[in-house]
Amino acid sequence: MQVLFKSMNPDARDISGWAHERVRFVMRRLAPRLSRTTVQLQDLDGLRHGIDKRCTVEVVSQDGQRVVAKAQARDWKAALVLALDKCIEALKRTTAKRRVRQKLPAAALALGE
Repeated sequence: MQVLFKSMNPDARDISGWAHERVRFVMRRLAPRLSRTTVQLQDLDGLRHGIDKRCTVEVVSQDGQRVVAKAQARDWKAALVLALDKCIEALKRTTAKRRVRQKLPAAALALGE
């Protein structure tokens, strides 16, 4: 799995090593099924303080499916952890839906059930 890190903010670039390690740790079980994970950090309102750090995590699976999760927090690490949590939950939902579809007979799928 390839991990890409994007940020225009120099403070966010300081945690890029930690971010790579965290992504690899959180995605370790899913890594064989994933081709790429992109982490993007943005500071929404510059020097003003508050809940203005946004993290976007995009995961692309081997079969081309995409999952995007976004989170905002007071600091970069918290935003990344929240976004990774949301991303894992979304991946679990898509995997569960795929399993249900595989178990349904073809006639039920044609009816949209």
